[in-house]
Amino acid sequence: MVFAASCSDPMFNKLVLPPERMECEEKGTAEMMCIELTSRCAGSCSFCFASSTDAKDSQTLPADLVRKLIDQAVALGVREVLYTGGDPLLHPDWFDLTLYAVEKGLTVGIDINIMINQETARRLCRLSESGLSLLVTHLDTLRQEVYDQVHTAPRTLEQKIRGFRYLQEAGFPLDKLMGVITLSKPIIETIEETLDWLIDEIGMRYVCICSLKGIGFGKNLQHLEPSLSEYRRAHEYHARKLGEHWLRIGPTDFGKYFCRTYFQVHANGAVSPCNPLRELSVGSIYQEELRTIYERHRDHLLCRYEIKGYCGTECPNRDVCFGCRANAYYYLGDIQESDPKCWLNPHAPEYCYVEAT
Repeated sequence: MVFAASCSDPMFNKLVLPPERMECEEKGTAEMMCIELTSRCAGSCSFCFASSTDAKDSQTLPADLVRKLIDQAVALGVREVLYTGGDPLLHPDWFDLTLYAVEKGLTVGIDINIMINQETARRLCRLSESGLSLLVTHLDTLRQEVYDQVHTAPRTLEQKIRGFRYLQEAGFPLDKLMGVITLSKPIIETIEETLDWLIDEIGMRYVCICSLKGIGFGKNLQHLEPSLSEYRRAHEYHARKLGEHWLRIGPTDFGKYFCRTYFQVHANGAVSPCNPLRELSVGSIYQEELRTIYERHRDHLLCRYEIKGYCGTECPNRDVCFGCRANAYYYLGDIQESDPKCWLNPHAPEYCYVEAT
């Protein structure tokens, strides 16, 4: 197999073309496991594909079970873990579980909603000195009137902005900080100023632009689907800020080597290919051992199947990208189809959902 050539951007090489992940993709093995510690979250995103709320009865994985998962993942050869949610910081043992994974020799990341206080910012900073490799944060816009269109609690915007300031004050290392923007119709209006703020003022080296998914709370917001032209606008501005090479992975998060080398364990115990593709779960850790589920469904979990159409046979970026499989599934109903939200795909429609037209 001939691997894609690296580029001069160290962040692109780290996220899209890391040699260890490329080797795993060639062998058909997992490099990373994502664990949804809890489905609880106070971020108030009205489109949340996990249907997360701040309810006290949200699903949460017991700490002992998470430790068992970590041990099993290490035995499978997994080398990275990302704690997701919900908001993993609402798990009562998130700090200790992070240290446990680090002690097991894993590269560890945490994906949070950034509604943190000063003490939590300091704890995250201490973790960054003890082995935490990545902190993923979510902010869609700085403008209150836009934010209110896709969030149920307006006050959370101020809390998120304050959370970023607390991280800055605590001295959290910028090379370990990543942003996420979920692209929806209202968010397009401010996409440029949001990217400017995250990259220029906060100092982020990379910001991931995620696609709105018609799952969870998003099922009722299909009218907020951005057009193909709006996707292009967002990603082309993103590339002007961070480099044209980022256009090579279209609307995906990190390209094909990422998606083909990880799987997700959800807060209810289900195991699926990725966080949004929870409808395609193939087993539960409450019923079977993780190894059993993984070995039986490895090809499904690691997206090892033929990709149809342009993404699979024609796109010149096939060496780094195979389109977002969740986009194909939720917009077209076929996980193997070409990505309908990629502006590079000549067969992609301007809109997929009738409600958005």
